[in-house]
Amino acid sequence: MIYSEGAVLGSDLTKQLRDQGFNGLIIVRSANDSEESQKIYLDAGASAALSKGTSAKVVAKEIKQLLIDLHTKAQEDAAHTPVTLPPTILATGWHPPCSAVQSCRI
Repeated sequence: MIYSEGAVLGSDLTKQLRDQGFNGLIIVRSANDSEESQKIYLDAGASAALSKGTSAKVVAKEIKQLLIDLHTKAQEDAAHTPVTLPPTILATGWHPPCSAVQSCRI
């Protein structure tokens, strides 16, 4: 992970974070903006790889889109996760409210 002059490779750090279970966004900003380098960062687990020359407006737009995608995925995952209620709750006959968007499975 450490190479000349004590610098740390972003791809190695990204891979290490993912290997340790970090699920949040990882956005790499690098002066090395070749397609090959971008692929290395993304293959290591980065959510995005942006050039250091990228404007703040574009960076903000990218972060916003990544957060929207992350939120959408979390909602989709939650919609497909069955609701499990303790037997004491089930015995009362209570059921969680269901919406037209999300189905309830008990």
